[in-house]
Amino acid sequence: MGKRFSSQFWVYAIGVGLVILTTLVGEGIKLIAAVDPTNMDMLYILSVVISAIYLGFGPSIMVTFLSVNAFDFFFIPPLYSFSVANQQDAINLLILLVICVVISLLSTRIILV
Repeated sequence: MGKRFSSQFWVYAIGVGLVILTTLVGEGIKLIAAVDPTNMDMLYILSVVISAIYLGFGPSIMVTFLSVNAFDFFFIPPLYSFSVANQQDAINLLILLVICVVISLLSTRIILV
């Protein structure tokens, strides 16, 4: 029982690390390139796909919720706040959440087949 808990802990820890890495890459891109910061959601979708393929469904759902919150906090105005300035950004966050959950489910099914 202890070994299973330990291995599950590391899988979830890797998922958290993936979200942190994605956020750092997005911040770097935001500083270097003239990219609209709200387009960084594609990086988070990629991290969800990677987590679904390599870590499994549970960790990918955790990565989904952490990614949506990190995207909101670091890239949606007002920055460094969980509030949303306009209705369009709120809709984008909701769509990102739905897309990432669906991707997690489908990617996990592909691997299991």
